[in-house]
This record gives sequence, structure tokens and C-alpha cells, in this order.
Amino acid sequence: MFETLALWPKRVWTKAHLPAVAQAVRDALDASDCSFQTSAAAERVVVRLFSVDAPLAAKLLTTIIRERGTLHDPNLGAKLTRDEVRAAGPTLLELAVDWENTERWHWFQSLCVGLGDKLTAVDGLIDVVIRARGRVPFEPLAVVFTRRLAMFAPDSYEQTLSSALGRLLQHEWYSGLSQLAQQHGNQHGEQVRRRHTRKEPLPDAFIDALSKAALALPKYQLQSVMDAMRVRAPKAFSALVPKLLAADESIIIFPVAHGFLHRHRQDLLGPFLGDRVIRGRYATGTSRWLLPFDGGFYRWSPHQSETFAKALDGIVDDEKRDTPTVFSALVKWPSMPWASMDGLLVRAKDSRPAVQEKAIRVLSRCDAGRVCRRSSRVWVTPAHGSPSTACVALCCACCRPARPRCWRRRR
Repeated sequence: MFETLALWPKRVWTKAHLPAVAQAVRDALDASDCSFQTSAAAERVVVRLFSVDAPLAAKLLTTIIRERGTLHDPNLGAKLTRDEVRAAGPTLLELAVDWENTERWHWFQSLCVGLGDKLTAVDGLIDVVIRARGRVPFEPLAVVFTRRLAMFAPDSYEQTLSSALGRLLQHEWYSGLSQLAQQHGNQHGEQVRRRHTRKEPLPDAFIDALSKAALALPKYQLQSVMDAMRVRAPKAFSALVPKLLAADESIIIFPVAHGFLHRHRQDLLGPFLGDRVIRGRYATGTSRWLLPFDGGFYRWSPHQSETFAKALDGIVDDEKRDTPTVFSALVKWPSMPWASMDGLLVRAKDSRPAVQEKAIRVLSRCDAGRVCRRSSRVWVTPAHGSPSTACVALCCACCRPARPRCWRRRR
């Protein structure tokens, strides 16, 4: 029955229907077999009655929410005007206070989210949200309450931001802290800016909290905290990275750390370009690291390029290393303008056929500034190979490796 009544247009409803609807809602709630679908349909019917008699509809709506223990419509605020929500405000506030006192956090959160931008239409509800955020023992709910305040009660959000961030640090809720920092400035109903430089700058309270969280070196959340600082507070991040490296050099394994050094602080990159064993909280201390740099080597000094080239040569020289890894090391050589290509030339006579051919093909991009002479091609044939071994034609960077004519099929 309620499913059918919920389809009626609002203009059809009159005050003559109210007693019958109120009795039907009461009978449905008194039934022991009242299902979730029935109570949800009854809630939709009651929402349509706000335009006829807002006080009675508010009373019925609060009765359904209290006795069924949930808000069925997660987007209730979009279906009601501010005046209609204000009419139901006293009963909704009484219900919210009861749920907050009894620590029914999930139901209280669904009520706040469901009201949406009508949250401030209920007088006193913002104070209940602030109080709940200071008591809730769950990180996701604390983040939700903070975002509700940021979007719909910015004044209260700014006044209580320092205490909220302090509680996140106290409970070591670093993921929630970085999430709030990333979303700071996003407003309800507005397009989220994709360029971080156009977003609202982070308050000092956020920067201080993120710095403290990063210096605590959390085992699992450091990456997200550093990402938030790099995007939303680049100047503070630039000053923070040297402190983090001094505290634990193993943070270099994070892409946000070694990528920042690679692009902006090459003076700190030198100790991490070799193949030495790095120890720290984020390393086992039993293996050597070769950071995954693929380009941008023009920023490096000649000494840094040579150091990284020697580390690459160590990978290629390892005959037990898998072929794709060896190839990934070979193809990086031509991208380093200051590195010597002597190690790559040696690989042109490697005993492994696949490595030898790959090295020869990579050499085609290593002109080292010499003038191309298309007429002078070098033919390299593996001496150890069988008659079917591939021959590779090579000239320089502007000429692709070519197969000899003997490979071409005769028509």
C-alpha cells in the first residue's frame, strides 16, 4: 500500500488524508513483520506530507526514524526545503541528542549525511555534531563529521579545527588527517578544482599537524601524509624532506620522496644512486636498492650519472638476473647524457644472445653528439651464433636498427 501511495503527486494530498495516513503508519510500526521496504515506503509517503502539514509530517517522520532506528533515505535533505526541515527541527534534534548520548554513531552519521545542506536548518544540531566528533572512537566517522562541518558550517569548522586535528594526532589517525588535508576547500555543489595550485591554501594548523604526523614515521600512512603535503603545502614539504631523510633514510623508497629529490633536490640524491644497502624502518637491510628512475637525467651532475650507470652495469652483469630486468637497465643508458657508454659497448659482445641484441639496438640511440652518416653502417654478427642468428644493422641515434637484405623474403 505504501509503495502505491508514495507514487502519488504532492498536489493530490490534502489534509483530509492525514488521519488515515497517520493511522496506517502507526499500524505498520506496530506490526511485528514490518519489513525494511515497508518502513522505507512509509517514510517516502510522510515526506510528501510536509507540503500539507509540516508539524504532523515532522512528528510522523521522527517516529519512523526513532522506532525503526535508521534513516531510510540517504538523500532526505534534497527532498525537503529548509522550512520543512526547520519545522521538524525540534524532534530531529531530540533524536540526534539521544543517539549521540547512547553512542549510536552509525545512525547519527546517517542522519547528518542524509540532511545534507539542510544540516544547519536544525537549530543546535551543529553543536551536537561537534560534540560527537570529539567523542567518536572511529576514525572514518570523525572524518565524516569534520567534512560535514567544513562544507555546511565553515565558521564552526575553523573555530574547532585545531582541536580536531589534535585529536587525530593523539589517536594516530594519520590516514584521516591526510584525507581531510586533500579535501580541504572542497565545497558542496561546487566543481572540485583539478589543479592543486588553484585550491585554497592549507591553514597553518593543517601544515603543523601533517609535519608532526610525518616526523612520527608511521609504518603504513607515511606515503599518504607525504602526498598530502607535497600537493597542498609544497614549501613545507620541501623543508620537511631533509628532516625525514636524516631521521630515516629508508623513506627514499616512497615515490613521493625519491621523485621529489629527482626533480627538485638533486643535491640530496647522491647517496641513493649506488647499490649500497639501505637500512631503516621501511627496509629489511638485506638487499640493495636501485631507484626506478627512467628519465630527466639532464638534471644530474656527471658524477651522479656515472654512479647510477655503474649500478645499472651491476644489474646487467648479473647472469642470474631475469631478462626483462636486464633490458630495463639497458634502455636507461641512452637517457643519461653525462654517463659513459663504454659499459653499454661491452654488452654488444655479451655471451647472452638476447642481451647482446638488445644492447646493439639500444646503442642506436647513443650518438653522443656525433654527426650522423647514414652511409656508414656497422654490421655486427655474433661470432658464437648459429647460421640462423640475427644480424643487426646499426648507425646512430637518428637511424633505426635495420635487418640486412639477406633477411628479406624473396618474392
